Amino acid sequence: AIGEDTAAEVKFGFDFDLVPVVAVQLSGIDAASPSSKRIEAWISDETASGFRLHARTWEDAATYSVKISWVATTEHALVQLGTLSLGDMVGSDENPEVQPISFHRPFACTPDVVFGLSAIDTQGPTPSGAWLEGLDVTARGCSLQCRGMASSEVQRLGMALIASAS
Repeated sequence: AIGEDTAAEVKFGFDFDLVPVVAVQLSGIDAASPSSKRIEAWISDETASGFRLHARTWEDAATYSVKISWVATTEHALVQLGTLSLGDMVGSDENPEVQPISFHRPFACTPDVVFGLSAIDTQGPTPSGAWLEGLDVTARGCSLQCRGMASSEVQRLGMALIASAS
């Protein structure tokens, strides 16, 4: 079971020349609770050879396992990574929330952009769901559309961004 701070050391298999930027995303969740689903993943202690990967749950959430994917890069001209806490910026299917995102530096061409969840905090016994979608992607940024199920009580989402030049 996942606790308040479950952590593991991750080694890259080779050493980067510089300390890379790392982004993590939740790619699988096994959780059951009549009232809350609360899961967060993050990293610490980044070095050129690896990092410490954390996952946690809190309060009354019952989380049995999570699968976390990650990507690391030092090629900032080709790949940019980022994270964003969305707080209560979760719209409905009928009224999605949209937030502008600026890349750290412009790309030479329009990049491919992928959004994923790095944290989720929902309350209530109803099924929960959240969708993240990139819109209007340019070399300088994009818009993030975030929406949840009408019955979902999403309190907070954490988002990871991967932007890569084609």
